Amino acid sequence: MGIRFAHMTDQRGAEACIAEIRRLNCDLGLPSGLRKLNVQDSDLAKLAQAALKSATGITNPVQANMTDLITIYQLAM
Repeated sequence: MGIRFAHMTDQRGAEACIAEIRRLNCDLGLPSGLRKLNVQDSDLAKLAQAALKSATGITNPVQANMTDLITIYQLAM
């Protein structure tokens, strides 16, 4: 990415990474949110339910619940 983290706080480093990922996504023409993928608010519970069943959740150090996942999806809209 080319970001120099040496003199950044953790917070500033995280913000710089997020900004760079957003810039890269834009350069690649990737959608910037779930709405641009035609995801509707009414889809979020179904998506969260599927995520709860996903095997990848087992390896996550913080186990998410239905409310957590819906909140994450809402923020990604």
